[in-house]
Amino acid sequence: MEKRGRCGVSDTQENRVLLGVQLAAARREAGLSVSELAELAGCSDGYVRTIEAGVNPKTGKASRPSEAKILGFAKAVGHDARSWLELVGYDADVTEAGSQPAKGGVDYYLRGLRDAAKLLPQRSPFMHTQAINVLKRLSNEFERAARGSIEVAPLEEPELTQQAVESCNSHLRAVSYQDEAWWSSAGGDTYLEHHEKLLNRKVDITRIFLVPKSGIEALLPTLERHIQLEIQAYVLEPDSVEPASRRDFVIYDDTLLREASSVDDGDEDLKEAEFTDDPIRIQGALLKFERMRTAAIALGGDAQRIVRRHKEGLS
Repeated sequence: MEKRGRCGVSDTQENRVLLGVQLAAARREAGLSVSELAELAGCSDGYVRTIEAGVNPKTGKASRPSEAKILGFAKAVGHDARSWLELVGYDADVTEAGSQPAKGGVDYYLRGLRDAAKLLPQRSPFMHTQAINVLKRLSNEFERAARGSIEVAPLEEPELTQQAVESCNSHLRAVSYQDEAWWSSAGGDTYLEHHEKLLNRKVDITRIFLVPKSGIEALLPTLERHIQLEIQAYVLEPDSVEPASRRDFVIYDDTLLREASSVDDGDEDLKEAEFTDDPIRIQGALLKFERMRTAAIALGGDAQRIVRRHKEGLS
């Protein structure tokens, strides 16, 4: 039976061959050998060669990799898995963010570290000490990430936040705090453009703005843009929320939590952030979010009502 992906793309021999061509090109661009790709994706060298060649010597036809293998290939070479999944007739609902890491990936990098460690006896005492210090930092960061949490410096935060947004598939629940000026900037415009992509994928987005009354007028264009995009938006005064809860947080698909706060240098656009997939913290954030949303509704903080009241006040 002919298989079609979510976008109606058929699984054909031609598309399987094209997948192999694209995989080989992406592998070379990533600087990986066939063996390295196989190690990262958790398969044999021969399997990679079969897919890239577009023909299985046993059948004389192009093979169709499983969804898991395609996800592993895409992760290893830094390619968008959705396009490859759809190319050979899979639905693209399962993405890299929702899959387990490629089998063998950790061993691959650990082997690289062990090989590098063999070079340490050749280094001067100074460089030897610096290398050990770097390894300590890497070890601490890796252990924390493996336990489900990473801390992100302000310059890294925008990129990782964008990756988290792009990985979202069903729900995005966000609380925005002290961001009124940012929403009116080019950065805020770009962020909402990415939200449009989520909305096109039927992702449900809800946002609560923690804003004092004095800041609502400056936020009106942002609220109107949310309404235009059909994003559920609410406004709640910070004084209505306990001090410990006055901070940014975003919940992606109920499986990932980002918490952030402005750095203490006068630039409120710079954020320190922490990402975690700890179920207990995520559940706590969900309960907090629902309490805020309920309070915003009770206090007349629906974005549409606020914009309407403002326009009626001007007329």
